[in-house]
Amino acid sequence: MQVPIYNQPTVSDKHIAQDYQHVNINGDMTGENINRANYVLARMTDNASQNIQKYVDNVQKTVITDLTNSYDAKVQQRLYDKDNGYFMQTGKNAAGQSDLVMQDFDNYAENLIKKSGLTGKYEALARQSLAAKRNSIYAAVNKHDFDQTKEWQNNVFAEKANNIMNQAILDRNDDNLLANGLRQGYNAIDLQAQTQGWDSDAVTLKKSLFTSQYHVSVINALLSDGSLRAKSYYNAHKAEIQPDKHNAILDAVEKNELRYNARAIVEDLTSKGLSLEDAYREIDKIDNYDLQSAVRSQFEGKNREKDRIQSEQDRQKSEESWNKVIDALNTNPDQAYQAIDVTQNPDVIKAQMSYIENMRKFGEIKTGHQVYLELQDKMTYDAEGFKNTDLNAYRPYLSESDFKRFKDAQSKIGSMEYTIIQNDNKMINAALKQIGGKDKTHDVVYSEVRSMVEEFEKRHGRKINDSELQGILDSLNVKDTNGVKTFKNIEKGMAEQVGFIKAITNDFAYFEKVHKRQPDANERAKIISDRAYKRIQERKEELQDKIDATYARPNETKELTYYADSYLPDLGRELGVRFSIVEGGRYRPANGKYISKHTTGEAVDVSMSEHSQLTKLRFFETQLNNPQVKKIGTSDPYILATLKSKNGGKLPKKIEDETNFDKNYGTNHINHAHITLNVNQQKQSEPTVYQVGNYTVRVKG
Repeated sequence: MQVPIYNQPTVSDKHIAQDYQHVNINGDMTGENINRANYVLARMTDNASQNIQKYVDNVQKTVITDLTNSYDAKVQQRLYDKDNGYFMQTGKNAAGQSDLVMQDFDNYAENLIKKSGLTGKYEALARQSLAAKRNSIYAAVNKHDFDQTKEWQNNVFAEKANNIMNQAILDRNDDNLLANGLRQGYNAIDLQAQTQGWDSDAVTLKKSLFTSQYHVSVINALLSDGSLRAKSYYNAHKAEIQPDKHNAILDAVEKNELRYNARAIVEDLTSKGLSLEDAYREIDKIDNYDLQSAVRSQFEGKNREKDRIQSEQDRQKSEESWNKVIDALNTNPDQAYQAIDVTQNPDVIKAQMSYIENMRKFGEIKTGHQVYLELQDKMTYDAEGFKNTDLNAYRPYLSESDFKRFKDAQSKIGSMEYTIIQNDNKMINAALKQIGGKDKTHDVVYSEVRSMVEEFEKRHGRKINDSELQGILDSLNVKDTNGVKTFKNIEKGMAEQVGFIKAITNDFAYFEKVHKRQPDANERAKIISDRAYKRIQERKEELQDKIDATYARPNETKELTYYADSYLPDLGRELGVRFSIVEGGRYRPANGKYISKHTTGEAVDVSMSEHSQLTKLRFFETQLNNPQVKKIGTSDPYILATLKSKNGGKLPKKIEDETNFDKNYGTNHINHAHITLNVNQQKQSEPTVYQVGNYTVRVKG
């Protein structure tokens, strides 16, 4: 029997390491946890410090941003406020204020920083930000100060110059005071030059312009007085006046002298107590046409004024007599005839006698149907004529109530104010936009509308309403059968016929009377077109008949022969002068230098050298409206400048400036007007000769 041995292992060792657990040992026992805690705490403390610093930075930067926002608000209020902002201030109010404005900003910025409590680097950052904003407005503020200071200075010196000019007008008859005023002007210019840093050339130019303006102001004042001193003053100072002013001054001085002499002649004629026939006979003896025309105009004006005064006296006498007649009829009918003023117009006396007779016979006046219709018609369609009608002449045929009604209507028409067409009238501007009007067209349309409205209101005795004005405006853009717009036809009509607007207004009134309504836009356009073309066509037909009846000279067209031999003498008689053709001014053979209408018999040179400026201007103006004339060549500076100024700064299409032509070819178009004609026929020369068998036949061109 074997006995087991228990001290021998029953499980074999597999040599695998096994974990060994010491459950009674940890980090607290070894100090590991304390070290770890200290590490973590150190890390947490460092992160907290960083977070706190970042927070402080953000807060301080927000404070700085708030400061800049406040500064921006101050800028807006101080510079741009519509009532008190610096940039809204102009002239004297802004001049020299830039330092004050910037100091205000600097004080405000400093106050912002103090209140903010910022220190150290944050204060420095805030100051840097505000300084940048200050720099951004500094240049603009100083520029505004400079510009407005200069503007204020210019206004001050302009006012000074204006005051000196006004004083010169008051001193216009005293050469010593005028010389002193001129020196004051020079002193003011020198002072302005110092304040604005002008160079010597600028000062010289400024004084030259001031001197010219000074003398022109004095001359204009003398001309307004009708003083002959204007001429002597001009002659004494013309070298100091700008070249572009001379033509206008010379023309005005010449007209002034003409009016002065004419006035003296008219006063002499009036003082002699001549009859009208004898007075006009004396006027016809005056050789100078311009003077004769001025005397005739003033004499007729004086007579018209005399007639107006006489008419007013007659009206007052008639009114007083009518009042006496009516009072007598009411108090003592038997004495009514004795109340008549026998020094009155016979027609008034007759009307008063008829009135007394009817009142004594019937005790009242019954309105005559025809008389009532006549006055009603006149009041409705011719208010201006109705206003000037003597209603007393109708008293024998009007009841007292109807007489009073018409009298009241006259009073209302006489006291009304007519419409003033304003340049900003929206309706007219809208019409112009539709028409495409600008520059000269704009002025033409406004002139036409103004005239048509005035005539409408005079005829109707009331203001035009928007609908009626729109009717006129709508018609302006309507084209006639020839494709011409109405406003162009009005322009043509006004050029052809004096009182054209009144004529077409009469046509409108006739249409209204017949149709019991005003014409619409198309009907207005047709009325205007018919009247314009009728007159133009009549003139063309009359002219063509005269040309056709003319036998052309050799190498000339009928148009040239008629113009030179018939038209010019007639025009001369109309204007009271004699027009002549310069030597060689009709047909001329080719000269080899340049092409000339004289060679084709289509041009004529009319002498201008012997005529006054006024006569020359009248000649040119008549030729602008002469349908026979195609072009008018001249180099006369007075004519060119005057026609240019009258035509909105441009020469009329018919006028040809020959100044350069004269320089290039040695010609002289100052002393003559080169007239080129519209030619519709072939050139007429000697009769054309045909040989027919044994016969020689001459056929006139």
